[in-house]
Amino acid sequence: MNCPTCKIRIVRTPYEGVNLLFCNQCQGTLVKIDRLNVIQTKREKDHDELADEMNQSAHDTEGQIHCPACMRRMQKRSKQLGQSTFGVDRCESCQLIWLDNGELAKLQIIYEFSEQGREAQRFKDRLNNMTPQEKNELKERISKLPKENVATDVVAGMMDLPNRTPWSPRETTGWFEILDWFY
Repeated sequence: MNCPTCKIRIVRTPYEGVNLLFCNQCQGTLVKIDRLNVIQTKREKDHDELADEMNQSAHDTEGQIHCPACMRRMQKRSKQLGQSTFGVDRCESCQLIWLDNGELAKLQIIYEFSEQGREAQRFKDRLNNMTPQEKNELKERISKLPKENVATDVVAGMMDLPNRTPWSPRETTGWFEILDWFY
């Protein structure tokens, strides 16, 4: 695949343990939406590293670009970070996002300061402070949940358990009981 802005070949590059496609010329990144969610929840880079990465950004792609996979026009979605607004290009049919240089760091910062990001961090902190016995009990409770449960896969990833099924945001059966026990 080629970069949608520079038209040169983009290369597979690991970023926080997730493979994405990177343009060596404009420093843009092509990432699947589900992989972006994984990157946001990992938090391997600290705020200083993200700020450095964010400050390297040159400009936001102007106008419409085409998806490198299907060549359809990507939709630009506005995101806000403080007083700054930037556009993220998204292909709905391929579930791909094009991020200009620095925009991946911006999205990570937005996520970390969101309620969802803060709750994920509280969950990770609680998970890290659990005794081995509590972790085993949590694993046992998770194993009894319906297999099509989205939260099961998220927690399984945090606990190095095998993912069970594809993501479905409507499935929460059994999780409220586990969360009551957990906290």
